Amino acid sequence: MITHSWGQWGARYLGVPLLKLYQRTAKPLLDRLYGNGAIRQVEDGDWHGNDTVWRMVLDLNTLLFYTDRQGVLCDVPQRRYLSVIDGIISGMEEGPLRPRPVPCGVLVAGFNPVAVDMTCARVMGFDPHCIPLIQRAAEREWLPLGHFAPQDLAIVSNVVRWPGIFRSNDPGLDLVPSAGWRGHIELEGESKLDSPAES
Repeated sequence: MITHSWGQWGARYLGVPLLKLYQRTAKPLLDRLYGNGAIRQVEDGDWHGNDTVWRMVLDLNTLLFYTDRQGVLCDVPQRRYLSVIDGIISGMEEGPLRPRPVPCGVLVAGFNPVAVDMTCARVMGFDPHCIPLIQRAAEREWLPLGHFAPQDLAIVSNVVRWPGIFRSNDPGLDLVPSAGWRGHIELEGESKLDSPAES
């Protein structure tokens, strides 16, 4: 819309004033009624009950791994890739737009995106089994992306505590999740990952 002159006019003279009016009047009132940050959770879709994002990410990873050069879905993986996550300066709480920076000094890399996400979640101090994206990918049988137990991951690190993190009660970096996930993904006492049922 904003590539056309009427769209630019509408955004400038109608959209911006309406947004400012909402931010000054309606949002503070709704935050008072429902608790600070409650509206932000709904606006961004960044909350534990969002049942769409994990599906989209799994679909994209399935296409990446299982489609050939002609776009045909195959039964066996067609390629590998290297996933690298930069956590030298991490962001916690209200990321990615308003994160609180945390100097973690972490770089994570691996050839399986589920293993990388699982490891990062646990190192951050979260229970991967409580994150739908990781849990759904790990349990899927057809065109599997990460059908393995966390304890089976071979983690190599210059930090002594990381290789055994899935077999310990180590709190990891103990990062704080965003408001929409708070109280839903943190480790509780003994990690669920260590339960015999999960082995």
